[in-house]
Amino acid sequence: AAAALEPVLPALFNGPGPVQEATAAAVSKLQIPGSGDALFILVANDNASKAARTEALRALTAMKHPRLGAAASEALTDKDPKFRAAGLKALVATDSAVALKAISEALSSNTSAVEKQGAVLALAESNTADAEKLLGGLMDQLIAGKLAPEVQLDVIEAAKKRGGLAEKIQQWKTSLPKDDELAEYKIALMGGDAERGKKSFREHATALCFKCHKCEGGDSMVGPDLSKVGAQKDRAYILESIVFPNKKIAQGFQIVVLELNDGMTIAGRLISEESGNLVVESVDAAGKPQAVTVAANKIKTRTSAPSPMPENERDNLSRTQLRDIIEYLATRK
Repeated sequence: AAAALEPVLPALFNGPGPVQEATAAAVSKLQIPGSGDALFILVANDNASKAARTEALRALTAMKHPRLGAAASEALTDKDPKFRAAGLKALVATDSAVALKAISEALSSNTSAVEKQGAVLALAESNTADAEKLLGGLMDQLIAGKLAPEVQLDVIEAAKKRGGLAEKIQQWKTSLPKDDELAEYKIALMGGDAERGKKSFREHATALCFKCHKCEGGDSMVGPDLSKVGAQKDRAYILESIVFPNKKIAQGFQIVVLELNDGMTIAGRLISEESGNLVVESVDAAGKPQAVTVAANKIKTRTSAPSPMPENERDNLSRTQLRDIIEYLATRK
């Protein structure tokens, strides 16, 4: 494969952005040593797509190419915070001392949340004692409630990679409010990537949100339409709806079974409940939907069915994926 690809690399690296990105990924996987100069040129090309430039930087990192240091320096001076963050991660692989200084500056200065997240991810790649010390300091801030919400999840995930920080992770867990079931999930409230969240919402292999919810397309109405959920609900509500879907089932999607005083039973979707009356969408003898109004004082027993959304849906998502989906939905307005 490498022999087949190498002769056409110049043409591929001059192709459109998606082709450049795929080429850089292939070169990285096949470890084609003669591609280093072309990868460096792509990293330094301000007119190329950020995705392609980032993939080229990853390829140089994976190959431990001699030009990696220069490529990382190019990335660190870019205007795009995501690309600068990728530069920090690459710098760790070539000069950990310089990288640690740059990471410290990024974390302590007034940089964007994206860049701070990138700095923490880069910190996780460094195996030095100084890196662990810096990460331990961030864990102390988290435990004290002084760490910016946008980087809390990143710090926890980075700390999990360090055996020496297991005690601090336990301290953080112990510091969480015991009466708040959502507490351990709240690190996913802020700092997500909406584009990644959209991809997870539509394409995740097991969560399959798009199969039941309409959002920027789609036509399923098994669950509520989420196209404008960010304008209607806050992030905490969105988080709880994913983690504990039976806590608050959206109006119009609660399934109820009503046993009336006269022995009759009505089952269906609760459309509304007000002024002492329940309106339930049931079906008639022909199987067609019909709205039935029932006075509350005529109900002997009322049973609510659980949400159609599985209670363990949260287990299908990593915390990062959960954070990205929350960011995506919170920006749907």
